[in-house]
Amino acid sequence: CHEHQTRPTRYFIDARVFKAGRIYSNPKGIPFDSFKIALRQLETMRRDWDNDIFDPEDWIPKRTKHYRIENLIQDWLRGYELEMNADTKAYSTFRNIRQRVRDYILPEFGKMDVREVRKHHIRKFYHDLLETESKTTHDKLAPKTIRHILNAFGSFLRMHKDIVKIIPDLPKFTIVPKKEKKWLGIDKQLAILTHIPEEHQLAFEVLFDTGMRLGELRAIKAGDLRDGYITVSKVFSGNKLRQRTKTGAETTYRVSFTLW
Repeated sequence: CHEHQTRPTRYFIDARVFKAGRIYSNPKGIPFDSFKIALRQLETMRRDWDNDIFDPEDWIPKRTKHYRIENLIQDWLRGYELEMNADTKAYSTFRNIRQRVRDYILPEFGKMDVREVRKHHIRKFYHDLLETESKTTHDKLAPKTIRHILNAFGSFLRMHKDIVKIIPDLPKFTIVPKKEKKWLGIDKQLAILTHIPEEHQLAFEVLFDTGMRLGELRAIKAGDLRDGYITVSKVFSGNKLRQRTKTGAETTYRVSFTLW
């Protein structure tokens, strides 16, 4: 080694014997900037090769980028959006999942290779969520919200079970049930109606009388009222009229004689 000779700034692994060509960086795109790091990586590759678990595609840059969660999850969301546009999924379902992905899942897992997700990653994510504040209320996330976030990520992993090497079990925890919903008494109903413009009072009376959902109420037409019953076959989701209910079946509500 000559006195003024500079050391290499980047190394590569000749992995042609592994059918992976020349490799200049690890699967995460971090270059081999020292001989020691490259050698350690080569030893790992040899061990995987000897154990018959080495996959050359793990080392092809375009393929590793494809397996990045931030890319796969956008394709997964597009599927939900297509189903929403085809009227097989409610807009609220798509909106909620998109928000969970944007606010919680991508910041934690976006740059990660989906094939590297393990149980300890999920457990850490769960513990972080326990300390996370809601972006709207600034209170700690409710257990039900945490479960929705974890279920969304679990659904994404199961959708890619053909490439996810290990699908971790999601943490199990108890959600304290909310207080039982109470029926509004007549006095409260009348008190509420006094604050509502007369042209809208009938709509609220139908809600009081039947307990139907607001999206169902908005979709009712005169032809849906027959012999003391209201038959709901369409619903509003957000501001879009869906041509079928969430279950695909009609729902029938009995209306009191006075209201009818």
